[in-house]
Amino acid sequence: MLTADARRQTLKDALAAAANDYLTKPVDVDEVLLRIRNLLAIRLSHERLKSSNDAFSAILRQRNRSESLQAEHRHAAEAERLAQLSPCWSKATIATALSVPASVVPTAMTRSPGCS
Repeated sequence: MLTADARRQTLKDALAAAANDYLTKPVDVDEVLLRIRNLLAIRLSHERLKSSNDAFSAILRQRNRSESLQAEHRHAAEAERLAQLSPCWSKATIATALSVPASVVPTAMTRSPGCS
C-alpha cells in the first residue's frame, strides 16, 4: 500500500485489512526496489516449496499404493495357506504354518473329532 498518510493507526488499519506492505510518500526508490526484491524472493521460495510438496505428495501416494498392493498380496498368500491347511492339523501345526504363536490360532481351526 502506498499512501501519504503516515499515521500509525492508518498503518495498523491497512495491515489489518490484509495489506502486504505499507509505504508512505515520498518514497525512497532504493527502499521500494529492495522491498520488491524481497517480495519476489518470498514468492519464488513459495513456488519452489509448493513444487517440492507436490512432488513429495506424488511419491507418498505411489508408495502408499505400492504398500497397499503388497499388503493385499500378503493377505492373499495367508488366505491361500489357510485354505491349504487340513482340518486335522493341530493348533501348533497351524501356528507354525502361519508363523504365528499358537495362542492366536482360533480353537475352531484345530483338530476335528474325526481326525486320528
